[in-house]
Amino acid sequence: MSKLEKLQPLLLLTAVLLGLAAAPYDTFRSLGARSIMPALQIMLFFVFFTLPAGELAKAFRSFKVTGSAMVINFIITPVVAFVLGAIFLADSPMFRIGLLMLLATPCTDWYLVFTHLSRGNVPLAVSLLPWNLLLQIVFLPVYLTLFFGEAVGIDVLSIFSSIAKVLIVPFAAAMLIRYAFIWRQGAGGAFPTNNVGTGCCCA
Repeated sequence: MSKLEKLQPLLLLTAVLLGLAAAPYDTFRSLGARSIMPALQIMLFFVFFTLPAGELAKAFRSFKVTGSAMVINFIITPVVAFVLGAIFLADSPMFRIGLLMLLATPCTDWYLVFTHLSRGNVPLAVSLLPWNLLLQIVFLPVYLTLFFGEAVGIDVLSIFSSIAKVLIVPFAAAMLIRYAFIWRQGAGGAFPTNNVGTGCCCA
């Protein structure tokens, strides 16, 4: 593990403390709000840039892991969310709807950064993204109708726009630049790759 990787938890904690200290100031709040999207795109770019393409293709064939994740995310979790809402938020239907929407829509990008930091299987984590993205869009209106008897308006176009910005754009840019390096160096070029499980530096 490199020195930079060892310092990452401390850097994250420092960033959190700086954010809390700057929160009372309007200028910093406005700057922070505008910085979220580009910062997330940059982080994911470097995560995608270090992915071994062969391992990513192999990960998409891991049906056992994918199936287990989908059952947990889209069958068990929504039921648990509904039960928790019924127990603790019985008198607050809007909070119950919010809880369901929060728990029934799996994280679609941030978990890649934390999987990377914990030296997990990032290609396998990336292989779950298309399923998480598609199925939460398909099933969320179903859950809302089933559990609450009415569909809550969802801006599907806005969802797809956000997906394109935070996932498709960084992924496409990372792959294009990665293969541009490989093309320039030739098939035998010493392009830096990282094997799954050995970790890689995240800028």
